[in-house]
Amino acid sequence: MLYDPKWEVKADWSISGLIGWLETKDPTIGYDFCQPRECLLAQWVASRSLDWYPREITDYVIDGETVKFDWADGSYPHNILQGNGCPSDWTFGAALERARILRDLHWSGLAS
Repeated sequence: MLYDPKWEVKADWSISGLIGWLETKDPTIGYDFCQPRECLLAQWVASRSLDWYPREITDYVIDGETVKFDWADGSYPHNILQGNGCPSDWTFGAALERARILRDLHWSGLAS
């Protein structure tokens, strides 16, 4: 069968994309926020691309393009990823709750 460019699907790197991915994860499993190749953000990126590496805290090079995870909707990823800064708060379930709260604050007009 011949290749068709329409088969390529661009990954959704938005907060909604992160929430969708987190909904598929076991909420009790933890992640290490301090390890750039094992943190939640790195695991999300790795689940969608084989060609990636962290460039800065919230910048990754993915398939040759720089992706900045400082979402324009006000939901800066560290608010989701780090939580209160305690390792006990670094679970997929806790991150999902934080992501939903930040998304809902933004869309309700409460975030500035």
